[in-house]
Formats: sequence, structure tokens, C-alpha cells
Amino acid sequence: MNYTSNDFFQELAFNSLLNDGEQMLERQMDDYVLVDDDVVCDDPVQSIMTGLNDYNRIEKDTHFKVHKGYPSPRSLYPIRLFVVTKNGSFLTKNDQTKKFELYENAAREGEEGDILLEYGKVYPAYYKSIKKSLLLLEAGHLIYNIHHVAKSCEARYQVVEKNGYLLLKKAKSPNQDIQQAKLEKFYHLSSIRNSGPYLHPITAYHLIPLLDNALDFQKLTEQLISLFMQPLKKNAIRLIKLQNDGDGLFHIPHKEPKVDYKKLNSIYPYINFKGVSGMYVFTLDNLVFSEEENITPYILAIGFLAQFYCMLYASEQNYCRPVKSYNIGDFEHLLGINGSHTTIMYSLIIGGK
Repeated sequence: MNYTSNDFFQELAFNSLLNDGEQMLERQMDDYVLVDDDVVCDDPVQSIMTGLNDYNRIEKDTHFKVHKGYPSPRSLYPIRLFVVTKNGSFLTKNDQTKKFELYENAAREGEEGDILLEYGKVYPAYYKSIKKSLLLLEAGHLIYNIHHVAKSCEARYQVVEKNGYLLLKKAKSPNQDIQQAKLEKFYHLSSIRNSGPYLHPITAYHLIPLLDNALDFQKLTEQLISLFMQPLKKNAIRLIKLQNDGDGLFHIPHKEPKVDYKKLNSIYPYINFKGVSGMYVFTLDNLVFSEEENITPYILAIGFLAQFYCMLYASEQNYCRPVKSYNIGDFEHLLGINGSHTTIMYSLIIGGK
């Protein structure tokens, strides 16, 4: 899961139609040997953590029918989640049967309670040179859920990148009192989280205001300090918020000029931005690519931050959809971003159904 500067430049070249190469993701699931396909899990925290990768909703009348508590491109969900047990084996849940399964893997390390995130399915070829960033962004979404739920279990984890997988090291804790009410609220929001309609363009005119306040992003970025083993550059990740004024003109609060929805349609023609209430755009300082050997934690961190907003808008009436496949240069030009200093890495659109 290592994302390097070369991967970034390859992605930019693909985005600019200068490169048609395909990234190959390393899948190492064959190293796992099934020991028991119907094991009893008597540890409540391990049960909760493995359950964070359960399917929690199936819909009809849509291209993408299965859903978990976090988004995945085309509902592929390629990530497998394992928890290390006291005997050094690896516990997971079967997506179909919901039974706990126990595996052994001599190529993996970890202590009891640690979590491993593995690449478990083959990504389709059409994602070409954005496979790695899509996978790591999705892992970041899942890590946010793990981090959020861990606080309800009085547990803490720190993310470490390993060769081909992610290890979430569990910190020692004097007790693990489970705050059931907070868990139930999280489960409810996870079950109703959605990315909006896919069978037809988004054209709803039920506009909703941006729900977060100025301190939310600052508090989130402070959580990243203790979450990753590799320290992140301060203020390397920034957030730009755009609000639809009701006439299809998007403005950055307290700034000018406004961006016409038709220009946004031209860089991402799959939806009608006139019906989109707002956008969250995540940028990354280009110094990261010249000064850091490993960019993986930054991509994970952007996914982590984005998941906060996905959960913030989780309701029966609202949607929050990740968007990445747009022309980066054109988008930066629309927002007045100097692409030699900063790069748009990810975005979310929000609105009312």
C-alpha cells in the first residue's frame, strides 16, 4: 500500500491524458490459511472491530447495491479487516455468512488486539493510475470509523505502514468500558449513510447548508498527530469549502469570485452541479512530494478527514459522495489554486435527496 511521489506523478500524467499505464496492486491474501470457519469470538472489542467491515445495507434500483459504513468506488470494498487474537492468529468475519473466521499467516506480525487492513480483491483495470490513491483513501475512511468506535471502547490505535498492508497498533489500556449508546448512534448513522442516486443525474433543488463549523477541521487534523506513526507536515492538508447560493453559483465563504455550476459540470459531467448543495475539497502541499519518501500517511489522512463529513451528513434526507475522477488542472484553475504549490487530491459533494 506504499504511495510514493512516482505514483503521484503517474496519477497526474494519467489525469492529463499523458499516460495510460495501469498500476498493479499487490494482493497477498494467499498467505492466509483458514483454520476455523465458524469460530466463537468472546472478546467484545474484537467482535466490534471486525464488524466495522460488515455490509450493513442492501438496496434495490441502483447500480451499486451493497453498502458498508464507509464509501467505496462502485461499492467494490476490496479491503479485508483482521484482528490479532491472543494465540497469534487473525480473526475476521465472512462477508456472506457473517460468521467469524480464524486464519494463520506466518508472514504477518502483530500483538493481541492489533488490526490489519489487507488488499483483498482485484481492482478493475479501468482505474488505471489512480488505483493506489483510491485504495488508500478508502482505507482512510475505514480508519476514521475504527478510530471513532475505538473511543467508545476506550481503546486507541496507531497506524503503521507495512510491506503490502496496514497495521493498526493497539495501545495498552487499563480498561475497555464500552459506551453502548455512542456505539448505537454510530451504527445507525453508518446504516443510513449514502452517496446519493446513481441511476440518474443529481438534479435535486433541496439545498442544505454546510453543517460544520470553523473548528471542526482544525480538531480533526489535531487527531492525526497521534494517529500515525510517521509525523505529518503541519498544515500540509487543507480544506476548501464551496456553498451553492441557490442559483447554481458556488462560492468559498468570505471569498470571491463565484464558480458557475456549468463550469463544474464541464470538469465532472456525470452529475448536474446545480442540484449540489456544496463541496469539500481536500488539497495537499506539493512540498510533501519533494520532501517525503512515503506519501501513504497523507492519502490515508485525507480519507480519514473525508469520512468525518460523510458521517456528518448521514441521514435519510442527505447524501455525501466522494468525487475524484475530474480534471485536476481545470478544477484548480476554477478555484484559483496555484497548481505548482498545491494539488487537489479529493473532494466530496453534499446535498439533499
